[in-house]
Amino acid sequence: METDLECYIKKVSIELRNFPEFDYIHLVSYLSIEYKERVLGEYRLYFTLEGDVDDSDFIMY
Repeated sequence: METDLECYIKKVSIELRNFPEFDYIHLVSYLSIEYKERVLGEYRLYFTLEGDVDDSDFIMY
């Protein structure tokens, strides 16, 4: 069954914050969400370097 909803991983990055201590280090995956070829938003999932899920965000445009 076809659907007009499309989700795909847009990018993966390493996020370093609080220079020079870098006490916030996460691997972030960005999932883009499209409906009928229009970008609706983005879901971000934040992982620690140990592989645990630490946080998430859902942003609608």
